Amino acid sequence: MSGGLTNYAADQVLIGVAIPTSLYLKLHLNNPGPDALLFPALETTRKLSTFVPADLPAKSWNSNTLSWPGIAANETVPWFSLWSAATGGNPWFIGVFNPVFSLVVSTTGTLDPYRVILNSTPFT
Repeated sequence: MSGGLTNYAADQVLIGVAIPTSLYLKLHLNNPGPDALLFPALETTRKLSTFVPADLPAKSWNSNTLSWPGIAANETVPWFSLWSAATGGNPWFIGVFNPVFSLVVSTTGTLDPYRVILNSTPFT
């Protein structure tokens, strides 16, 4: 699986719940699985990201810059998950960074707008 709705999100969409347009991004070192619980990165702070529809059909992407100041360890982060809250909450999406997101110790990790792309998302 290369990304998409989590089990929780699929259930919510089936009963007509709207997908939030602001979600908290969590970093993962490998595929986090359908419940977004596996392989969390050492950098555990979730960052609020706002998504807007892209010009392409069935795509949405982040519209804000996300920053993690004071990185504690070098990490290569190929996966992410998106949650309804900064802590706790429910997972909505998992996805892959292309290219991977690299974190370097003692720097600020930054994801620019348009870096988190969601395919087949029904944002309106």
